[in-house]
Amino acid sequence: MIRFVVLACFLLSVFIRKFSNSFSYQGELTRNVSLDNILPTNTLYYIKMIESISLIKCSSQCFLLNSACVGIIYNKIFFSCHLLKSYFTERSKNKTSVEVGWEIWLKKNCCSVGWVPFNGHCYFLNKTMTNWYDAKVVCELNGAHLVEIDTQEENTWIMETFLSPWNDGATDIDEEGVFTWNRHTNVTYSNWRKGEPNNRCMYDKEHCVQICRNGLWNDRNCDNIYAFICEKE
Repeated sequence: MIRFVVLACFLLSVFIRKFSNSFSYQGELTRNVSLDNILPTNTLYYIKMIESISLIKCSSQCFLLNSACVGIIYNKIFFSCHLLKSYFTERSKNKTSVEVGWEIWLKKNCCSVGWVPFNGHCYFLNKTMTNWYDAKVVCELNGAHLVEIDTQEENTWIMETFLSPWNDGATDIDEEGVFTWNRHTNVTYSNWRKGEPNNRCMYDKEHCVQICRNGLWNDRNCDNIYAFICEKE
């Protein structure tokens, strides 16, 4: 009887897999057909890669990681599984080659509408041109904070995802030359442009940080207005 139940469950999963673009296993994954046979340009989108594994087991690995995993890329020919920490963007797609057999399955509602997931956090680009102080308040009113960049991987992902120059949460308002995130946690990772930070502003007021299109950082006046990114766990 137990064997019959196991076999029935297996056949049901195969049926769902073959005739539907979504299935449930401890949650729901939906296939994005438009991304078939497309892989990202680099591995920063992967949590890990697993070989010789079924689609069901691949998806279960994703759900075990909760919000850190937003979906999977699965190769039905080679039974390869890539666990994703973020969605693809146009800039991140490798459009120069086609990799046969790959399908992408994504979780629903990883973040609120308009927010983009990465590594268990959610990010929102607010395109309203705002100074650092007001941007900080807007993020906090939405249960978030100005983005805090902890690694080169996160810095690269933000650059690829959001493109335009924007404010982050770094500042040395409280002590010149000592940068903190939102005035409470020391900055341990940085990606300064050559010659920065230089505090080169009339009356020495470059106490906030702008992220440039190329991902490099520049200190600037906190009253300057830019778009900004909020982040929440």
